[in-house]
Amino acid sequence: MEDHNFGKALISFVDYLKKSQESKVVVTTTFWANPVMNEQIRWAAAKEKWTVIDITYLSEDEVNMALGEYEHEGVARHPGDTGMLEIARLIREGLPL
Repeated sequence: MEDHNFGKALISFVDYLKKSQESKVVVTTTFWANPVMNEQIRWAAAKEKWTVIDITYLSEDEVNMALGEYEHEGVARHPGDTGMLEIARLIREGLPL
């Protein structure tokens, strides 16, 4: 992708949040499959040497969603407790300690 508008904006946002240049940065892919956004995230991470945790595959299993917990299906397709626990586990395992 020639134009990395989101990736550049993500770098700027992270630079704003970092306390120092030595800060370690960990980002995740999107929960739902979104190849364009995930490519932007991976591009920014590669450019800045951040750690990327892939969580997109979690949306392939409805057990990771809050289905049945909310009336609105769009809300219910967000990660539920099981999905959030799995996201937390993946991030913890991927932390550059």
